Amino acid sequence: MEKDISAADANRRFSEVLRAVKQGLSYVVTSHGRPVARIAPIEMTADMSHVLAVAVSQSGTTTDTNRTVDLIRSRGAAVIAIVNRRGSDLSHKADGVFYTSDGRDVEMSVASTKAFYAQVAAGQLLGLALADAAGCGNPARAHELLSGLVALPEAMVGVLDQEAHIAELAARHAARRRSWAVVGNGRNLIAAHEVRIKLSELCYKAVACDTTEDKKHIDLSSEPLTLVCAAGLTGSAAEVTPVSEIGPHRFTPSTISETLMNDYMKEVYPAAAMAAE
Repeated sequence: MEKDISAADANRRFSEVLRAVKQGLSYVVTSHGRPVARIAPIEMTADMSHVLAVAVSQSGTTTDTNRTVDLIRSRGAAVIAIVNRRGSDLSHKADGVFYTSDGRDVEMSVASTKAFYAQVAAGQLLGLALADAAGCGNPARAHELLSGLVALPEAMVGVLDQEAHIAELAARHAARRRSWAVVGNGRNLIAAHEVRIKLSELCYKAVACDTTEDKKHIDLSSEPLTLVCAAGLTGSAAEVTPVSEIGPHRFTPSTISETLMNDYMKEVYPAAAMAAE
């Protein structure tokens, strides 16, 4: 049996989708109404010599991941691992390994943000290499991604330099609002999920996370502080959809304040902010 599912819905409900796939259901993923991908059960045929699997694990000791690797390798599949911990079980099982360790090799409990994003970057690089090997690489896209990775350390330094300003914003807005939510679109949704995890860990809060589009259509009065992941958005104030569309939507006066939105605009879109004034 096969069902259609939008890309946004598949991302938000991925755990549920994966459970259904394990039961034999397949999904056709659509973007703007057009089919772009298919999520289907792995066909555990006797001969899997035509299969390349990429196993991603922070510790390299996750039981279900390693068991799957054992099963498909026993049938001839090749495995590339993206793993943080050197000398782990997964690194010995794989045909090739991307090590992402930096500092500590073993992260306790939930993986650190640096380990998470290192694996995202490794996946991007592997994707570029596979596209080139398959003859369908996009040089312009590859240049964009590689340039972004090269510029990333400097961008991180720039963010850390804003620590005092960020602390002031947090003290002014977060402390007096009990419930928080995080939103993002596209790649920023990945960042939003990571922010949600770290906020929950550090602040002992149940923090909601969703796509911007879904937050536009519900009453947000129970989530007085919404953190918007909007890195990389460019253009006029009208294009800052997370703020311009979520901000006015069914908020009580004690929700996202004009001050927070103005601070955001001045930091990210100074020209647009001045024009609005």
